[in-house]
Amino acid sequence: MALITFFSLHGQALGKYFELRWFLIAHITAGGGALVMGFIQFWPKLRKYSWKLHRVIGLLYLMAILVSSLCAMVLAFSTAYEVNWAYAFSLQVWVGVWISSTAIAFLCCLAKKISDPSGMDG
Repeated sequence: MALITFFSLHGQALGKYFELRWFLIAHITAGGGALVMGFIQFWPKLRKYSWKLHRVIGLLYLMAILVSSLCAMVLAFSTAYEVNWAYAFSLQVWVGVWISSTAIAFLCCLAKKISDPSGMDG
């Protein structure tokens, strides 16, 4: 019953997040998509089946990370300070790590400095 109340998107259910509800929804949706797509990207049969599909899912993953992390940054800079400063700061650091590690992985892919741990790359 409480889950249905949360999805109604009214002020009583969302509390302090009501004003930023669209950022929250985008963060949850894109973050969930990134988790699923990230898992799929490491599936060896996908790379063996189609490199093109692997690259498309990878680009969708990058876009999901971008949307989710930008929304997380907005949420961390606004509502998290109501909990306390240390909590808000730790969320901001977490977002920075998420963006940085994704950017490093993307740059390694562009430079073709990757290896396949399953032994299927050569």
